Amino acid sequence: MKKISILLFFLLNFFGASGTHIVGGSISYEHISGDQYKIYLEVLRDCSNGDPNAFFDNPAAIGFFDQNDTLVQQLLLPFSGIDDTISLNMQNSVCSFPTSICIHRTIYQATTTLLPNMDGYTLAYQRCCRTGSLVNIVDPLNSGMTFFTTLNLEYENTSPVFNSEIPFAVFYETAFVYDGSAIDPDGDSLVYELASPFLGASPEFPLPQPPNVPPYDPINFVIPTYSVDNMLGGNYPLTINARNGEMVAIPPYLGIFQIGYKVKEYRNGIHIGSTRREFIFYVTTYNQSLTYDISGKVLLENGTPADLAKVQILERNISNDSLYVFAEQPINANGEYNFQGIPPGVFYVKAVLDPSSIYVNDYIPTYYNNAPFWYTADPINQCDTSQQYRDIYLIPTVGLMGTNSFEGNIVAIDTNEPVANLSLNLTAQDGTPIQNRITDAEGYFKFENLPSGTYFLVGDLSNSDLLNEFPPIVELPINNPLTINLLEDRLSVDGTTSVSNFNNTELYNVSVFPNPTQNEIKIKVEINENDLISVNLYNTQGLLVSQNLKPALVTSALFSQTIYLENQPTGVYFLEVVGEKGSVFRKILKIDQ
Repeated sequence: MKKISILLFFLLNFFGASGTHIVGGSISYEHISGDQYKIYLEVLRDCSNGDPNAFFDNPAAIGFFDQNDTLVQQLLLPFSGIDDTISLNMQNSVCSFPTSICIHRTIYQATTTLLPNMDGYTLAYQRCCRTGSLVNIVDPLNSGMTFFTTLNLEYENTSPVFNSEIPFAVFYETAFVYDGSAIDPDGDSLVYELASPFLGASPEFPLPQPPNVPPYDPINFVIPTYSVDNMLGGNYPLTINARNGEMVAIPPYLGIFQIGYKVKEYRNGIHIGSTRREFIFYVTTYNQSLTYDISGKVLLENGTPADLAKVQILERNISNDSLYVFAEQPINANGEYNFQGIPPGVFYVKAVLDPSSIYVNDYIPTYYNNAPFWYTADPINQCDTSQQYRDIYLIPTVGLMGTNSFEGNIVAIDTNEPVANLSLNLTAQDGTPIQNRITDAEGYFKFENLPSGTYFLVGDLSNSDLLNEFPPIVELPINNPLTINLLEDRLSVDGTTSVSNFNNTELYNVSVFPNPTQNEIKIKVEINENDLISVNLYNTQGLLVSQNLKPALVTSALFSQTIYLENQPTGVYFLEVVGEKGSVFRKILKIDQ
């Protein structure tokens, strides 16, 4: 405790002594039409002191540089006067902050027509200097910054849009999870990685207009404690999941830390651009005088409380990559649960109906916030409010009845051992689950009273980030028990059964347009020989929403088809083109009109 107090003393003095300087930002763009783009510049600054209108540039200058690092044009973005304050002080928070801390944000925007250049551009903005309170970089008060991105004119492209607000703060010596993911308006594949912030400008020339030419130098981390691979220091460094953008770490030091990462876009396997983002992590202590409570109700879809259920709090341990039940309790007669005195950390809340519940076959186990899988659920993280209620609305099943049943076992392919406590959902093609079963100690499950038809199997397992976008398919009736293999991050079925699997082998040249779309998508498939081609469309749960029931015998070099989406909600879909050689998938984005 003495160690924490001393560190906090110095931290508070750093906060109080620092000037008003930049702490983060990014550049992004939106394709309008042809060579016309709208450019966005986000700037974040420490607003502990100073006049925000005097600090934000008016105008801000973005330079456009070609592949030879030559300035082609400059875009001046006027200051709109909009200045958001991102407050770090929340009512009933279990975090403790100096009262003077805040962040100001402004977003510049302007539309421009770019000169044709098939090699694309680097867009850059530069400013000096960073806040002097940063712990992990050398001489921050005299270190400028460069925000930049790449724009590939060979493709009509819009930058990814980040899902989450910048994080408020994280706890000292405690695991945290932050959602750094983004949504791509064009439906491109996204890959995430940590990336160094970059230097730019100087105290002598703090506002270069136009910005200096590339290449740009990365910031100087305080070595050996910090680096781009360990921005917070310690034995459990900050990492990012390349597939979903999730950041995790256990920060060992108090202070303010500069963070950078980027999201790379891939279209049909081709890297077409990268968007960078900078912000800061406040690492702080928590207020031990406040009780950290997690409470709420377990409700049916109509808002009626569940009759018999248990609620589990699962703690995620970053140090050994484990997820286990921290606490468990039954709900009361009003469907309520109430956990008190929970320590800081990363937790997930899950509701499971009791086998004796009258609703047990009508709903599946559900996480807060209404998610079927732990890795799609909302983690309850540091600096959450202590009085927020977390009601869990159970996800309903479809009441199908029939004479078919099937059973089987889940086996880990690498160890040949049974997989126990796997929550296995049998899902229909109309968008909702049919039944849920939890495997026993032998990995056994059995689904019963089902009509003939096509079903999907999706699973949820602690410590396993299962990929359920392309689940195994079950065709009923089926006579033999199934052996389902767990292949690290996906479920797969033994080839001796009648169950087939999705795959993502590039066997056909598939074009989809327009994408994103409002009402319909047109598909073109190039083939080299005669083939039977069909097309299916799935939502993000792997559920079939549109199907070509009669595969077409294609004897020419080109197959085309139109799928209409006017009755489908907006969001991401997966298009499957099926031929005799296998399947090819494309991601589709439906947007509002």
